[in-house]
Amino acid sequence: MATAHSLTAVVVKDGVASMSPVSPQAFLETAPKGAYTVGRTVDYETVFEFEMHVQRMVTSISLMDKDGKHNIQNRNWHVQAMEKATDSTFMRNYMKKDMKQAIQHFSANSAKKVAEVQCAIKSRTNPNAKDSAWVRERKALDDNKPDDVDEILLLSSTGEISEGMSSNFFCMHKGELFTADGEDVLRGTVRALVLQVCQGLGITVRYKSPNITEASDWSGCFVTSTSRLVLPIDTLTCLAEKQLGGGKVIEFGACPQVDSIRREVKAHIRESCVQILG
Repeated sequence: MATAHSLTAVVVKDGVASMSPVSPQAFLETAPKGAYTVGRTVDYETVFEFEMHVQRMVTSISLMDKDGKHNIQNRNWHVQAMEKATDSTFMRNYMKKDMKQAIQHFSANSAKKVAEVQCAIKSRTNPNAKDSAWVRERKALDDNKPDDVDEILLLSSTGEISEGMSSNFFCMHKGELFTADGEDVLRGTVRALVLQVCQGLGITVRYKSPNITEASDWSGCFVTSTSRLVLPIDTLTCLAEKQLGGGKVIEFGACPQVDSIRREVKAHIRESCVQILG
């Protein structure tokens, strides 16, 4: 289980949860071959589309067993284990039990509800495409990002913020919500949900990239992604040239509009979640 702001993880083994010494990515790269799924928790109590993850595990295990690429020393044990692992009821209960342990341990040790971000001049070659080449293009920014920084926002040479390396960006300015036009960024699913809830909340949306030089006047800002949902920003540091506020650190307090957007997005997500705790 990974946070939205770092690679901190929890491992559950034999019913006991503990913080992992390695990131989820490193764990998958070094662990023995096995089925896995990547999910999303909400409020440290529910799991989004939990039933889909149960079926994904059952299907993956079944398909991996059929490929025959394993050395079975105890055939009887293997048959019994596979009967359990490919049974949806068994897998559902097994996953609920271990995920409950992981969520409780993670919530107690790593909960974070606001973000610290930095701004740097960089842009995507093709922002509308979810192209794996972007992962390579942003590697230098990723490698130099401090552990306590959640995201790097991408700036144009004139200070417009288009999006984050792996997120969409929004700011509240004079009672209106500003975000880059959909043609200039990757149109994320949570971004679309934010735009939808703003209609219900009566919040005017301006499709214009916010400019870093006006950040001191914003009442609040946040990033969105599948892993983060709506994550408010509490500290923004500009790494650009001096004329764009390079070196300036801006702190944001609570913003009622951002809080409302966050609650409404969570409410919509909750409708597709399964209770794990409680």
